[in-house]
Amino acid sequence: DFSLGDTRPPAPSRTGARERARHAGVRAHAMDGLRGRRGMVWHAGSGALSRLARRRPVLLAFAAWACIGHQLALADDGDGDEADAGAALRSMVSCKLSEQEACPLAGLIWDEPTMIYPGGKTRCIFSSEPDYAFQVFRGDARKLLVFFQGGGICWNQLSTMTYRPTPCHTSLVPQPSQGLFDRASDANPFRHYTVVHIQHCSGDMHVGDTERWYTDEKGARVEQRGYQNALAALDWTTANMNTHLEDLVVGGCSAGALAAQFWAPRLFSRLQATRAAVLADSYAGVFPGNRAASGGLSTEGGLLHDFGACETGLLQGRLLTACQGETLAVADVFDVVMQMFPAVAFAGVNSKADWLQIAVYRAFARESLLPGADLNASEFYVALNLLLERYNRNANYVSYLVAGNTHCFATSTLFYSADARGPNGTLSRSGASEASVPLATWVGALPVRPGEAVESLCHGTLLRRKSWSGIGYCDAALAGKAFHFSEAPPTSPSDAAA
Repeated sequence: DFSLGDTRPPAPSRTGARERARHAGVRAHAMDGLRGRRGMVWHAGSGALSRLARRRPVLLAFAAWACIGHQLALADDGDGDEADAGAALRSMVSCKLSEQEACPLAGLIWDEPTMIYPGGKTRCIFSSEPDYAFQVFRGDARKLLVFFQGGGICWNQLSTMTYRPTPCHTSLVPQPSQGLFDRASDANPFRHYTVVHIQHCSGDMHVGDTERWYTDEKGARVEQRGYQNALAALDWTTANMNTHLEDLVVGGCSAGALAAQFWAPRLFSRLQATRAAVLADSYAGVFPGNRAASGGLSTEGGLLHDFGACETGLLQGRLLTACQGETLAVADVFDVVMQMFPAVAFAGVNSKADWLQIAVYRAFARESLLPGADLNASEFYVALNLLLERYNRNANYVSYLVAGNTHCFATSTLFYSADARGPNGTLSRSGASEASVPLATWVGALPVRPGEAVESLCHGTLLRRKSWSGIGYCDAALAGKAFHFSEAPPTSPSDAAA
């Protein structure tokens, strides 16, 4: 039997009557479905609920998530799980911000991670472990990498309070010294950067700012404050880094890859840099409804609305209007941000058959009555290529595709062994070509320097759309794309996307 998740009328909140009416409507339709057919929460032929399902898949997707949801937080970003995090936190240097203590960068140990607790409005999702911190690796104050941690999502009462483990990090999980956080590796292009790793324990993709109507195990209302958490990290960063940076890279993996796009304009508005780049690792924004990359239905629009993202100020203009109308697609955000900063390289890293992106797609499709509930690797790769073709219309977008199903590279040791041939491609002696450029080397071209360029890479036979089959090929429409250094100030926004 299925629990209904967010079905009772919520307590008063800033979303007011509209949210209460929506919850009441979901409950009424869901009960009709339960009475009509055991094990289902809707009638497939119900026009009203069918439309609701298309607009509000996050309220109905719990059946599929029961199978894969618990894997999200554990496999989302390759940085370990919460079971091991306690010991890591206890052994790690920490500092708490206060009126008397500013935790200055100059006072941190070079290359050693420090957890900085900002206090204020920051917190993790549960009241049992609310304390939030971001992680800093001290390096050159003129070079900065801001990286948003993955860690899954918790979107309603069921996903937050019933699934165990929860499909999101609910407490701090420090990043070990591996991948682009490995300060001892000469192959790490960010070895000497100061790195601010924005922890994700709010389950809201770093963009939420809301109090839910349901309570946690201690009886306190669940709060998702990813926006406040990231904002506190940004406030500390701008107070401690040089006023004009040489290099600025904004990145993230999985849920953090989405956050990097949402937060890039805010970061670029507060931190000026000679060279800048955005690195999105293992989440391109392939969701049911925009599968043809032509704007279709937005299955993620309701999710962002319910997280409170519309009220944070991260979205402006037509993006804000779409968020308020629950029609905002992640791809729309990617497009607008790339157009705002044409002198910044936006680099996407994805596996051709990323297992987690496929699993998330299936879950949303199954319960929102959209095609794709049984999406296979070949179909996902088609959807991914179509979306990348959309992004590729922006002159500042480049892509690195890896054969296989790996999810997240930047936070794991695979960052050094992967090339376009696979996650351990650099260990292979066969099939050497331009596509065998190691991923770490390719990422090392970011941000692009004078006289240099970064080029899209993929390993396989170049095929036009009508000939696509399997995942061994590469989209001919993406081949040969390169972004060259621009003399224009990279973090100055263009009016073209206003």
